[in-house]
Amino acid sequence: MPEDGSIRVDSEHSENTTETINGVEMVEKREKEGITLVCNDGTYIYLIQGNTDEGLLRNMMMSVIE
Repeated sequence: MPEDGSIRVDSEHSENTTETINGVEMVEKREKEGITLVCNDGTYIYLIQGNTDEGLLRNMMMSVIE
């Protein structure tokens, strides 16, 4: 994926927020089934999803993108 690429996530049935952490774009998608975090570091796209504590998922994603 090119560095200037961006993440797009379907939001018809979810609440999505986008933030940048240490220069890495992260999209958080919330649905009744759980939470999905998607990050683009310019080289790879990472996806973590689960029906668990949001803080746990965010910590897992932070350990990947740092």
